[in-house]
Amino acid sequence: MDFSEDCNITIEHLRQKISENMGAKLSKSTTHRIMQKLEFSYITPRPIHYKQEQKLKDEFKKNLVIEENKLLFFFDESRFGTHSKVGHGWFKKGERTSIKVKLGFQNFYIYSAINPISGESFTLKLPNVDTICMNIFLEEMSKEIGENEAVVIMDGAGWHKSKALIVPKNITITLLPPYSPELNPVERLWLHIKQNTIKNKIYENITLLEDAVCSFIKNLKMDEIKQICNYGY
Repeated sequence: MDFSEDCNITIEHLRQKISENMGAKLSKSTTHRIMQKLEFSYITPRPIHYKQEQKLKDEFKKNLVIEENKLLFFFDESRFGTHSKVGHGWFKKGERTSIKVKLGFQNFYIYSAINPISGESFTLKLPNVDTICMNIFLEEMSKEIGENEAVVIMDGAGWHKSKALIVPKNITITLLPPYSPELNPVERLWLHIKQNTIKNKIYENITLLEDAVCSFIKNLKMDEIKQICNYGY
């Protein structure tokens, strides 16, 4: 059977197919063990944009060189809001656990630049994603790194390449290939933060959420950031 044509087939359906085509009567558990021995896992695939070009990704990885005497940072923004996020957790077996949720529409954005090699980071909380806020971030980051120079890698969002964007002299912006967020290790940082601050929790107001997220970020250690944001290319 070609699983590339029907990757959604269940173990029960697969067991029936084996019985029909090969005459073998297998249990679901045996069928599952066979799939594991064949090195198949029933997992959720990573979604990628249909316009993504592998060639551009490969060229980016090949040409990514850390320039001597320059700092390397990856940058991204993420939205945090009071709308509840439900996810996996440890609950008592045999009981259908309920989690309170809240529909919320207030939000803010975290702007963060991280060095996946050293674990250094620079983060700001800002109200929007636009050129004005991006200019604020770049100006403050420029002050933070002082006399050092930094290459900051980010995606091609409109406000990252706006004509009104003011890039300080000690910062050089490099854009990621289009539709390739998996190349940005900051994406894994967002997942870590949200799993620990938003998932299965509710906040009565945006201030409480801001306090929780900012406190969590302030307490992140450099070694922790290195481990979370390590990139394999």
